[in-house]
Amino acid sequence: MADINGTQDAVQTLVQPAGARGGKLRPVLWAVLVISGVLNVVTSITVANVFVGMGFGLVALACIVALVVQSYKHRR
Repeated sequence: MADINGTQDAVQTLVQPAGARGGKLRPVLWAVLVISGVLNVVTSITVANVFVGMGFGLVALACIVALVVQSYKHRR
């Protein structure tokens, strides 16, 4: 019997395996965020070039934005 309301399709699309939610991108983003954050702190403490520290800061900011966007995309 055909489902007129389409509830069966809606239930099937909501149920996802745990690994499908974040995929392999989420752990990579977290790793890059931590590494770039540490490198940003190190370059800020040492007398390194300011642009190098800004570069690491921008990478960290991009990772944060990507993680927030991914979180909102895969929200239930």
